[in-house]
Amino acid sequence: MNRDRFQLGTLSHTLNAKASGYLELSDWPEVAPDPSVRNVEVIEPALTWPTSVGKPKKEKDTSAKFYSSEEEEEEEEDNESEESSESGSEEDSDDQEESSSEESEANSSSDDDKSSREEKKGKKKRNDSESEDLKNGNRGQSETSSPSSSSGESSESDSSLGSEDSESEPEATKNKTKYKKPEIKPAKQKEPARKKELSLLDLDDFNDLPAPVALPKPSILSPSLISDLHGLSLSTPSPVINVCMPSFVPTKTHELLHRMSGKGLSANYHFPRQPCIFGAQMVSVQITFNNSSDKVIEDIHIEEKKSDLKMHLFSPIDSLEPEGSITVSMGIDFCDSTQTASFQLCTKNDKFSVGIQPPPGELLLPVTMSETDFKKEQAKLTGMNESSATIVVSPHSSAPQVVVQKFLTAANFGVVASGQNSIHRFAAKTVHSGSLLLVTVELKEASTAQLIINTEKTVIGSVLLRELKPVLSQG
Repeated sequence: MNRDRFQLGTLSHTLNAKASGYLELSDWPEVAPDPSVRNVEVIEPALTWPTSVGKPKKEKDTSAKFYSSEEEEEEEEDNESEESSESGSEEDSDDQEESSSEESEANSSSDDDKSSREEKKGKKKRNDSESEDLKNGNRGQSETSSPSSSSGESSESDSSLGSEDSESEPEATKNKTKYKKPEIKPAKQKEPARKKELSLLDLDDFNDLPAPVALPKPSILSPSLISDLHGLSLSTPSPVINVCMPSFVPTKTHELLHRMSGKGLSANYHFPRQPCIFGAQMVSVQITFNNSSDKVIEDIHIEEKKSDLKMHLFSPIDSLEPEGSITVSMGIDFCDSTQTASFQLCTKNDKFSVGIQPPPGELLLPVTMSETDFKKEQAKLTGMNESSATIVVSPHSSAPQVVVQKFLTAANFGVVASGQNSIHRFAAKTVHSGSLLLVTVELKEASTAQLIINTEKTVIGSVLLRELKPVLSQG
């Protein structure tokens, strides 16, 4: 393909077809044109480079590492041609301000017309190499820049004619040339650095693209062990533990106020073993008042609490007739302890200091669970959470039904089904914290039994153990 008819480095030269807006270069004039045609307005921003003196040769050295030795020689030739062209262009701008120097330059250019023709060929070769560099660095330029590039080539050829007279210019002109040289040089030297940055980014992007491939690891387990592990389940089902209704409610009452101390008013309390309606952490307590006097007792209420326990008081009783009786309910949070809830029981005319102390068996709620779950939970509550004792069993208390009845009377337990007649299991939860409490009674020979209590609440466990020891020894 013949591409010589288009200017080197243009879109038309690349496409080998005349593009829209392409201007052909005019023939080389035999007579130098009038220097006044080169009169252009001085660009003000070009004078705002006082700080950059000289050429940034260090940047050139770093960017030169990307080129081979032959390319470095071409770069040096291009730099020399650019320096001569820039010096010529600066002298032309000074000639525009002084009319006398313009006329002398025109005369000198006409005398050296023949020498300029000889330099045209060498200049064209240098321009070809320079345009190749510009082509590689500035592919994004529009086609409209072709006229300006053609005029720039003609100005460079004309400026080379006056390069012989540039030595006689004053020192200020040389300094100005040094200041204006970085206008083009930094822009040209930034290009390779930007290419390097883009290429590094591209490399990073390509490095991130491939997803990590998980390589198969050789198994160190035997096939039999792997099959056993497959049979195991990591998500072990939690034991089913539900609160149930009490199996037995004792009728035993405890004295709160004697009739002699209460001036005819007596009070007894008992534990109905029902969930308290006043609070989930409270123990339900029922109090029965009796008037054994011949007078009406008015305004029975609780006025002052002497303990830090949380209590839900009963509503005041307006009056209680002689030989009359009334039962009220209240809730007390004993905090899983057997401490006494002290308060003042008052009437219209008197005040009495009383207190309610719960048995350890009344601080529980009965629960139901399977024997398998019982054993699993018992295995978790060993060591410090286990209390045991060997007790003597009376002959009348060795029967399985008697053992169950006596333990249900002593504490609010739930019965756990057992596959052995000699082993009895009971389960419950503490009212305040909901901690599990497990009781095991294993009957042995020689009228003895092993009593085991497993619970996180070691205090209530030890107290309950003392309460249950005499249960089977009594006839």
